[in-house]
Amino acid sequence: MKAKTFLLLFVLANAFIFCSQTNKDNYLETVLNNLEKIESATYQIEQLAWNPYDDDPVYDFCYYVYEYHNPVDTTIGASFVSLKADDTTLFSAYDGNVRIVVWDESKTLGIDNFSVNRFNLPFRLVSPPFYNYTKNIIKYILTTSDSITVDKLENDNYWHVKLTIHEDRQVEFFGKAYKIPDAPMFGEDPTSIYEIWIDKKTNLPYKFRREMSHNITESIVSNPEFNKMKIEDFHVSDYFPSDYKILSYNDALENRNNRKSNELEGRIAPDFELIDTQDDKVSLQDMKSKAILLQFTGIGCGPCYASIPFMEKISKEYPEDLLTVASIETWSGKIQTLQNYKKKNQFTYLFLKSEDSITQAYNAMGVPQFFILNEKRVITKVFEGYAENTTDNEIRKEIDGLLNK
Repeated sequence: MKAKTFLLLFVLANAFIFCSQTNKDNYLETVLNNLEKIESATYQIEQLAWNPYDDDPVYDFCYYVYEYHNPVDTTIGASFVSLKADDTTLFSAYDGNVRIVVWDESKTLGIDNFSVNRFNLPFRLVSPPFYNYTKNIIKYILTTSDSITVDKLENDNYWHVKLTIHEDRQVEFFGKAYKIPDAPMFGEDPTSIYEIWIDKKTNLPYKFRREMSHNITESIVSNPEFNKMKIEDFHVSDYFPSDYKILSYNDALENRNNRKSNELEGRIAPDFELIDTQDDKVSLQDMKSKAILLQFTGIGCGPCYASIPFMEKISKEYPEDLLTVASIETWSGKIQTLQNYKKKNQFTYLFLKSEDSITQAYNAMGVPQFFILNEKRVITKVFEGYAENTTDNEIRKEIDGLLNK
């Protein structure tokens, strides 16, 4: 009797699990069908991001978005313009052929037609708009053969769907799902987590959260309106500010980089007094060595993370009176975050918290950047980006040249 009772309970339990899975698939198919009916959408969106070891978001911005389904574009499958709510001259856009990048400090628009694949990526590096993005995540849940776990929790007003991807590389969505080359970039867990909140009244998503070992992002939509625009009426040039210079993305990027180097190499390095991980003040004048290697970095930046072993090694190769190595954090503003990062990655060179005025003084708007200073604190060389061995050798060569003079 006990055996029969146990068998019945086992069958019922498994039947419940099967029904739950079936209901979950049926419901997500309903949501997917609703998303596929969206030809256009306007909405406000709050976008937040956290770097590793941060409790508070590193940014929290609001945008107005005009999103269009674009079946002609076989890459992302959408076109859009995203206007910053407090200054609509600051925007990003993609029309299916080109993306627009705005550099406000130089009043320049860079038009990227993807003719140069700088990082040899199998996708276009375009962050898709909200409804396209969530549609492709749900489509992936329903069709993938990857190793995934899907958890669904019902609340009075919404469903919360959590997708955990258990692959050996991080998975990102640029239209369809892509396994990121050489992931995990940051030497940590390659697990990818996507959470979607779905309004039970509309059976449409209104919030998603993406969590990786190196970065967390979240978007929350409000006041959406659907299918009131036509893609034929969308012209990205309508959003170009009249006083901005228009260049190809590659020319704009080259001009921006050349401007940095031309402005800084051969000049006295801007002085600073910044806080280190012990909450002590450290100034450029405090550094008495014959040469200095300054790095501007960002917690959550893959190439920055990859450069840590080199920075630690070179800091030990030369006596303190010959070389000072210091890294200046530009993305995170909390000392505790810097302390956690330094402890986790076990490096011993100086780690300083930047201030906006210092980041701007060094034109360190992108990371990583490396500055070599001589005994007179003249910047002799600027290196942008990091490639293991190549950048290492170039920096060593420059430092050795200064120390052997």
